[in-house]
Amino acid sequence: MNAPKGIGPLVERALDRVAGLGWHLQLYSNGAELAGIEGVVMKAGVPVVVDHVAGMKSVDEAGFVALLRMMKAGKAYVKVTNRFLGAGGMEAMVRAILAANEDRVLWGTDWPHPDNRSYPGRKATDVSPFKDVDDAVGLNQFVKWGGGAKQLVENPARLYGF
Repeated sequence: MNAPKGIGPLVERALDRVAGLGWHLQLYSNGAELAGIEGVVMKAGVPVVVDHVAGMKSVDEAGFVALLRMMKAGKAYVKVTNRFLGAGGMEAMVRAILAANEDRVLWGTDWPHPDNRSYPGRKATDVSPFKDVDDAVGLNQFVKWGGGAKQLVENPARLYGF
């Protein structure tokens, strides 16, 4: 594979390492990086899971169209979590993602909701409390926007083999 500069070579190496193990590669990236590795993902021999919708919050963000192309081709799963469901553009994103390939959408809660934000005086070694999040609210919103049993049960069972 010919990887683009940036994270492409790292993703290529990771894909090579998990090939033949029955694993998938899960990426937590941003939209711009995702767009930059689209070619690598399209050639991947293992499933690729894009975690937290690559942190994107609207259909206008760089990388969103690339994500849809990867999903339509059956090369990428996208994990929608309640982490971003409060963002204004999420309904349009979730609906577009489901329309692109509902078989490649997974739901997650991000439990136990780690709080990794920076605070004045907070050291990297400080243990932070978890955020108080009602997962049912996010799940209900996801279902309202078109998600269902396929994303909650069937797709994860197929991906993880259970």
